[in-house]
Amino acid sequence: MDPKEKRLARIRRHIRVRKRISGTAERPRLCVYRSLRH
Repeated sequence: MDPKEKRLARIRRHIRVRKRISGTAERPRLCVYRSLRH
């Protein structure tokens, strides 16, 4: 997978994660880090 593809995949994943987190607007930062860990 070339770098460009990798970056696109990362952005796509990030968008999906953000969509899931948008519900918890109270502590978005915390949720983001937790989802990255697990």
